[in-house]
Amino acid sequence: GFSVDPLIDQAELIVSGLGTKVWILQSSGDLGATDSWKEVPGGFAEIDNPDGSTTIRFSAAVSSTPARYYRLIEQP
Repeated sequence: GFSVDPLIDQAELIVSGLGTKVWILQSSGDLGATDSWKEVPGGFAEIDNPDGSTTIRFSAAVSSTPARYYRLIEQP
């Protein structure tokens, strides 16, 4: 799931299967078409959930674009 709390500019993304790899969180306004993917400023926190999933918590400052997309990529 994905949720944003605009009152505190925070977002949470719940994911599964991350394992022990190191990940980078990136965002784009148009899936990289003209707004290239950029690392989310301030990084993110990983919280392990009892069901084995992971909550990714990060700052989600209001964007100038109507939509914002996020992705996790494996750190090279």
